Order: sequence, then C-alpha cells, then structure tokens
Amino acid sequence: MTSSRFPSWLRLLVETIVYLLLLAFFSRYDYACSLALTSSANAVIVTLGARLGPLPVFLVSAYCLMTLNHWKPSLVLKLGILIAVLAAGYVVILPSMHSLIELVLTAVLALGVYLLLHQLPVATEGACSHDAINLGLWSSVGSFVSVHVLKYIWGRPRFIAVQELHVAFHRWYEIAGPAWWSDYFRSFPSGHTVSASCLLFLTLLPMLFSERRSISIYGWIIGLLFTAFIAFTRIMAGMHYLSDVMAGFGIYLFWYMLLSVIIKHEKEDKL
Repeated sequence: MTSSRFPSWLRLLVETIVYLLLLAFFSRYDYACSLALTSSANAVIVTLGARLGPLPVFLVSAYCLMTLNHWKPSLVLKLGILIAVLAAGYVVILPSMHSLIELVLTAVLALGVYLLLHQLPVATEGACSHDAINLGLWSSVGSFVSVHVLKYIWGRPRFIAVQELHVAFHRWYEIAGPAWWSDYFRSFPSGHTVSASCLLFLTLLPMLFSERRSISIYGWIIGLLFTAFIAFTRIMAGMHYLSDVMAGFGIYLFWYMLLSVIIKHEKEDKL
C-alpha cells in the first residue's frame, strides 16, 4: 500500500509548485491592479464584500461540527456551538463594523445562511459522509489558522497603507516583520479570500447526499464565483493585492487537497 501513496503526494507537490509559479507571475501586476480597482471602487460592493467574506469559514465549521456522524448534540448544544462560532467570527468582523445596524444585519444573514445549510437532507451515516464532513471542517479550520498566523508574521503593508501612510510597497515574498498592533500591515495573505473559499465545501455535498450526485459542478461554480467576488472587492477596497487573494485561495486549496490525500490513504489502509 505504501507504494501507491507516492503518486498522490507527488501530484500535490507538483500542483503546489505550479500554483506558486502562477502566484509569482501574476504578482508582477499587484500595484497596477490595486491602483486601477481602487480608483473605480464602488462603496456598496466593497462593503458587501467586507461583510460577507468572513462568514463562510465559521458557518461551514459550525455546520460540520453539528453533522459529524459520531456525535449527536442536543438542540441547546447546537445553538451554543452556533453562538460560539459566530462570536469567534465577530472577533474578525467587528473591527470593520461602523454601526449597530450593520452588526445586526450581519448576524441575521449569518443565521439565515446557517439555517439554510442545516435544512439540507444530509445522510449523516456512513464512511463517505464522515470523510466529507471531516474534510470540510479541518480544511476550513486549518486554512483559517494558517492565514492569520502568516498575516502576523509577514507584516506586508496594505495598499491603503502605501497610499495613505506613504510606507514602502513590498512584494509578496518580502517579509516586513511582525504586525502585532496595526491592521495596516496584515495584507498577506487574504483572510477574507480564505474564508470565502470555504464555500468550496459545497463540492462535497454529493458525498453527503444519497442521491443527486451531479450537484458537485454547481458547488464548484457557486464556490468559485463567490470567492472571486470577495477577492475582487478586497482589492477594490485597497485592503489586499492580487497576490494576497491568490495566496489566500491557494492556502485553502492546499489544505483541501492535503486532507483529501490523507483521508484517501487512511481508507486504503483500512481495506
């Protein structure tokens, strides 16, 4: 069984290298892209992206926790988990909130999306659904933690910091140092894009349903379009560069593919 593992790991390595090469190529247009998009920024679109972006990672995590097939929490515990997850989300979202109305509307939106997810007729029994739930949960958690650790270590100045504070522009590979206190220096990578990418969890829904397995393509379309919209609005807001959002998406994809390989080989070892 050991020999069969090499192709999967080798493919993951090759795909990672190819993505890094693409990141390096497109990063040449970082400054020009940010300059063009911020000059034509639409306040409504920017605000919508800022509010919606952080939600998927917390909603998907809460949904996965409550549908683990080896755990049956009570209704009270389910509500407690939802509140705790959304509270964690607000730690990220709150600094960008400007009024109580925005906070309430975001909470209502989050609750509505969660309730919609929770009404899906998920087949929670069986190894297939168990693997899908674990993949959705840990790829979301792993990518979210990774991107925020990198933000604090990298210390890349945001485009608005370059424009407003007149600090030097840094390439994505230039580590500027720890950014403990100022959000102006947490550009790389994009946390909003990582969170939005968690909607690719929808591609796992065919593994959770007993029927309608053709839904996967729609999951990819929805996930990719939503992620692209959030990435676009973050560049437009001057909060991120093109390389930041590409790195955010790449981090989620890496965790998604890495855990897919691990789960696949664990299943093979049990056979």
